[in-house]
Amino acid sequence: MHNPGDRLNMARLGIKDARHNGNRGWESVMPPDEAALVLSRAYAWLAGEEALFRALLAERNLDPEKARFWIGVYEKLKADAEG
Repeated sequence: MHNPGDRLNMARLGIKDARHNGNRGWESVMPPDEAALVLSRAYAWLAGEEALFRALLAERNLDPEKARFWIGVYEKLKADAEG
């Protein structure tokens, strides 16, 4: 599920909405590096927390692939912040 800020930032980057890809989510339309960029533009300094929250929700929904994707996004955000 995307919020309006996600869709706006995806549109600004020229990324089609994930709903057109079988409703699988971001991992079906972009790699974690691009998702980190979109998330950082939508959530600014809260982007890491949002990525971890989405990973938690994916894990609770028994979707390990999506959880790994969001952990990858978090790792990219953390690496960018550190250096």
